[in-house]
Amino acid sequence: MPENQPQETIQAVYEAYATRAFERVARHFAPDAEIENIPTGDEYHGPEGYLQFARGWAAAFPDLSVQVLKIHAADRWAVVEYELRATHTGAVISTGGFVPPTWSHVELRLCDTVEMRDGQITRLTCYFDAGTMLRQMGLFPNNPLHATDRRAPLELYATEVDASVEQRNKAIVHRFLEEVLNQKNPAAAAAVCSPSVRWHGGAMGEAQDLAGFQSQLASVFASFPDLGVEIHDVIAEQDRVAVRLTMRGTQLGEFQGVAPTGKRISTAGLNTYRISNNQIVEEWWQNDLLGVMRQIDAIPAVVRTPS
Repeated sequence: MPENQPQETIQAVYEAYATRAFERVARHFAPDAEIENIPTGDEYHGPEGYLQFARGWAAAFPDLSVQVLKIHAADRWAVVEYELRATHTGAVISTGGFVPPTWSHVELRLCDTVEMRDGQITRLTCYFDAGTMLRQMGLFPNNPLHATDRRAPLELYATEVDASVEQRNKAIVHRFLEEVLNQKNPAAAAAVCSPSVRWHGGAMGEAQDLAGFQSQLASVFASFPDLGVEIHDVIAEQDRVAVRLTMRGTQLGEFQGVAPTGKRISTAGLNTYRISNNQIVEEWWQNDLLGVMRQIDAIPAVVRTPS
């Protein structure tokens, strides 16, 4: 084996992993390869096992990014030190249990040992500080990864990883509603929306890109600084996510030409989102705007007299 082959192969593996080219990475694993995640105790075997391992992390952290810091390679082994940055918007699942999405930002430094034979990876062992990860998720020390109240059957892993397009899309929309709407932060939309996102607001107007969408959001937050969203139902199918929700707030700024009234509003809505490449690319906003205008006394309520 050429002296530099292990390092070149491993560098290519981690670069491909960072771009989610998991099938390309799997080809570097021997049929009898062993993959072990030390903090969780999970073990996987062969190329298919690697795909399960990699897709599981991608399902839990859809925006995951990886930066290789150092590779120390010898004839048939290597040690890889790298950094992982991601947002926890999907379930972290192990053979012992799972942690539901916490919407927390996670930054970890990991170290893998890699053994090779005939140019293929025969063993990969992953080490990282699970305590730091759980602390960043707001779960440590009171709710450790394998707490009994977080138990889940192993079948949930297959549901989350192999049939999880809808699950991941729901997680992306949840993140948008929590981090953008409930935190009144238009800038956060850049993390979950495409630069060319389109917003269809009906009587509220249209937005043709991210900047226009953020401007619409900023205008709504200026009108209702305490705006909050309560989610009732989330339904996903293929690339669409529909959310039934209630929005509440106090009109403390001008809204649709109406001066601040200090009135509390509550409006039911059914919003639909289209997801592509783990980003929101389109939203159809359907809320009871007429009801809102009546609640801020912009339109008189209809009074019917007995006939």
